[in-house]
Amino acid sequence: MYLLLVTNRQSNILEDLDTLRLLSKLVPEYAGAMLDEESVARAAFDLIFAFDEVISNGHKENITVQQVGAAGGGRAAWPSMRGRSGRAAQGTAPEGARAGCAGAARQQQRLWPGV
Repeated sequence: MYLLLVTNRQSNILEDLDTLRLLSKLVPEYAGAMLDEESVARAAFDLIFAFDEVISNGHKENITVQQVGAAGGGRAAWPSMRGRSGRAAQGTAPEGARAGCAGAARQQQRLWPGV
């Protein structure tokens, strides 16, 4: 497994090595202890997002492995609009279903009283 960091002549080699070291620590964190092509492929999007947290606009952020995302069990809970709206929909779905059932029951009582 190889990681490649492309820099320019004006970059600081010590900072580049530190960035490469941090990225190399993220790979087993997100792909699992068994580093093979399949595990890295399964975690590709998580790795891309983790690398994006570390490198922003071509510069390394001052961040540690623990601070990258909300690492829990090797998976990050990335905050996104889709994630927030999905969690909100999950929270309101039971209330909507209950209200729909109650409305259907009232309509049934109006159409067929005593049934």
